[in-house]
Amino acid sequence: MRPLVRKAQQRLYFLRKLNHAHLPHHLLTNFYRSAIESILTYCCTLHRGEQAGSPLLDIYTGRLGKKATDISKDHHHHPGHYLFSPLPSGRRFRTIKTKTNRLRNSFDPQAVTAITPEMH
Repeated sequence: MRPLVRKAQQRLYFLRKLNHAHLPHHLLTNFYRSAIESILTYCCTLHRGEQAGSPLLDIYTGRLGKKATDISKDHHHHPGHYLFSPLPSGRRFRTIKTKTNRLRNSFDPQAVTAITPEMH
């Protein structure tokens, strides 16, 4: 556990240095998510074992939903914008047919499913 904490502290040092260089906030956030948050979530997985599945899943679904919402708002600048076109009913989005788990678990089908409201 100590080597992982030390590695996270080292990267926090770099984050502080980048902040002192007055970089834009979105670059600092990207650095934090890629360099620091990945180590901390790995720590959670090692420390808690099976219980860490829920926080990691929450982080993943949160990012997935945010990215999918951004793509659906900015229609024509993303290569997958056609996936976020609403069906004629206007309540759900068009989904692609997936025959394999590899495609089903990829970003595009999961993103469309994440922002499509549940039908009861």
